[in-house]
Amino acid sequence: MLDKKRGEILEAAAVKGIVAVLHTELTVADAELLISELPNILKLNYPEVKDILNSCMVIISNLLIMYRNSIENQYNWKVWNKYAQYNSLLNMLKVFNR
Repeated sequence: MLDKKRGEILEAAAVKGIVAVLHTELTVADAELLISELPNILKLNYPEVKDILNSCMVIISNLLIMYRNSIENQYNWKVWNKYAQYNSLLNMLKVFNR
């Protein structure tokens, strides 16, 4: 019982920390790390999770703009792949956000 309560306290602190970080300037690496952990974050049952979801949707939209602007030619598959992944993820999160 004590471990479960301690886990909940740590989860709540982590969620509050993530919300605080979202109000600072994120690097692309920070944003990608946050997005990679998004499935685990969305499982949590805290009111701040909705804010994190909305913020991540904005972050993903900005990453899409950045990747779209960095595509120099149609054969830059690595950038196209990232763009396609984030575009799919954003569309999925829009459905999730209803």
